[in-house]
Amino acid sequence: MTDAGTSTGSGVREPQTVTVTLPRLEDYAEDFARLDRMGKAMDLAGKLMPEGFARWMEQGEAIKAQENEKAPSVHAGKQEAQGA
Repeated sequence: MTDAGTSTGSGVREPQTVTVTLPRLEDYAEDFARLDRMGKAMDLAGKLMPEGFARWMEQGEAIKAQENEKAPSVHAGKQEAQGA
């Protein structure tokens, strides 16, 4: 029976080198910042009274709605592309 790591008949394994390229940490800076903000928000939410938490959630929903209004429509330009 042969071993995949053995290239000599002596039964001694030769070292194998594996090279792994990891992504740069800078590529994840935005994700780390978002995670930090989420952690701070959870800490704050835990300190709020139920009424304060409800107001905080309402404000978050209002901000989200404003951002959605500013965002371009997913369907924008589809009719133009289909007619062309």
